[in-house]
This record gives sequence, C-alpha cells and structure tokens, in this order.
Amino acid sequence: MFRDLIAHPERLKPTMAYDLIAGSADCSIFDALFEHLEAGQYRGRWDKDFGVPTRIAWGMRDRTLPSKTCTGWYRKELPDAEWVELPDVGHLSQHDDPALVAQTILEVTTARAAAVT
Repeated sequence: MFRDLIAHPERLKPTMAYDLIAGSADCSIFDALFEHLEAGQYRGRWDKDFGVPTRIAWGMRDRTLPSKTCTGWYRKELPDAEWVELPDVGHLSQHDDPALVAQTILEVTTARAAAVT
C-alpha cells in the first residue's frame, strides 16, 4: 500500500501505518485540495524572496513526485533555493530515514539561528 510513498515500508511500524491510513481517510482538506489541483491554479506566481534561506530536500526514490520529471518547475521558479537530494528515501522521507530528515532541517535552522545571534 505504501509502495509509492515510502521507499522502505518495512521500517514502518504497524501503528504508524494504521495512523497514516486513518489520517488520510479523515483528511478534512482533501476535497478542497483536489478541487484546487483540478482547477490547475496550483502553480501561481510566487513571491520568490521568502526572506529566509530556502532548502528543498527531495527524496531520490520518490515515486509520487519523481525528481527527474517533477523538480524542473520548482528549480526554475526558486532559482536561489538550495537543493538537497536525499538518497534512498521516498515521498514520505521522514518515515524512511527520520534522522536524515532531521539533520537536513537542522543544518538550515542551526545556521540561520547562528547568523541571527
């Protein structure tokens, strides 16, 4: 069931698998999100200066949004963003390698905090 979302579903605890399924079934924004995507307006103009360092981390085993076919628009629209390729993780990379995801986030937030002080 998680083949397209998680590169290593065998690492997923049964309780987490249940929570992901139940959470998806009860997702309160699904209908609104689906309508928004169907309207084709999800790639509107962005204010490209977010005012903070921007890091985009992409799972290299993401089958939902494969890097080869899905990153081009984002790379074009956010040319100043730092891109990090996360090896051996899928779309829900936090379930494949929580430590790698935490490290990837902390590298940016720690650097930003040091620059501010």
